Amino acid sequence: MVSQEDEAYYTALGCYNDIDYDKNICVFIGGGGSIELIFVKNKKVIDKKYYNFGVVDITNKFDSLKEDVPTVTFEEVYNYVDDLIGNIDIDAEILILAGGDHLYWYNNARYELLNNELYLNENQKYMITLDMSDKYDRNALVASLDKVRQNSDNPKWFDGSRAMKVITNLISHKVNAKYIIPTKINMEDGLKNIKNDFRN
Repeated sequence: MVSQEDEAYYTALGCYNDIDYDKNICVFIGGGGSIELIFVKNKKVIDKKYYNFGVVDITNKFDSLKEDVPTVTFEEVYNYVDDLIGNIDIDAEILILAGGDHLYWYNNARYELLNNELYLNENQKYMITLDMSDKYDRNALVASLDKVRQNSDNPKWFDGSRAMKVITNLISHKVNAKYIIPTKINMEDGLKNIKNDFRN
């Protein structure tokens, strides 16, 4: 059984261990029942925050998020999550989305992604600006979810997708991020880094 802290550590390691970037990075690791934020600068962890709620909790609170067009507004969900998160007293220029397949949402929603020009990494090829994120995330709560589901090979996956978009949008503003980098990086990627370091 892997602890919340260990899973967050290894997932974050998979994000920052092999990139060169000298400004603050926040690694967001989101799941059904928990959220972890790992703040990194120059490959050193400088802060950590853990929350005992996730997309399942938010979707259960606002059940219409699973419907084709929800009856709840972006602002209602945003303000509720804001109260749960509270104050974050550290900034990060980049917010990396990890711990799940965050690219799956953008690809099936047919949202444009920019090439990551901040640093080179095979697992972090794409990015969006904060303005793009605001546009996409707000659109997610008014556009048809059924149309997005039809584009995918796993329609059920999208039950928690709107909650995730509100949560990540809120975090991006809390840390004053300029760029958001959606990835599929998980704990296994961090463990691979450790194995490679050991072999070398």
